[in-house]
Amino acid sequence: MPKVVDHGAYRRELLGQCLKLFAAKGYGSLTMRQIAEHLGISTGTLYHYFPSKEALFEQLLDHVSGEHIEKAMPEILATADVRTRIVRLFHHITCHEEECQQEALIFLNHLFSSNREEVRKVYAKVNERYRQAAKAIVQLEDEDLANLLSCLIDGLVINRIYDNTIDYQRIGAILGEMLAVYLQHRREREERQQCTNYG
Repeated sequence: MPKVVDHGAYRRELLGQCLKLFAAKGYGSLTMRQIAEHLGISTGTLYHYFPSKEALFEQLLDHVSGEHIEKAMPEILATADVRTRIVRLFHHITCHEEECQQEALIFLNHLFSSNREEVRKVYAKVNERYRQAAKAIVQLEDEDLANLLSCLIDGLVINRIYDNTIDYQRIGAILGEMLAVYLQHRREREERQQCTNYG
């Protein structure tokens, strides 16, 4: 009886093995043959799952971002308190720092070794996924706030590559306090505005 292969699971397994390779070698210097050798499969098998290096890279970013969100969000959203949610978010980043840094490195390397506009299109989907997660965490449909949170996290992850004295937990606690104050101030301002409108 022929072996039944779960192609989706196998594709995810291959993508999981590619993250460190892309982070270590860089997008521009890798060929599909080298990727196949690293994975221990034939080039034909690799092309069966990924028609090009660009397609592989796009699916890799999608896979990594999806894994981060899938792992982190249930615990983060288990509380309504924004301070606790931010602390839990930064705890997740601490626990998965290497993967977060590798994701940042492969994107930056791809950005500087390819057509920047094409790379931005690839990353736009991933970035939107992170923005939606940020909105869910702060319980607010606010693009600017979601972008601020996303940019802060990206900056911290990259800075930690060369300065490991940065403490995610302390920064998470500070950010949680700041967001709680900001959101409270915003609610009060909106309530005053509503009173003015109805008065």
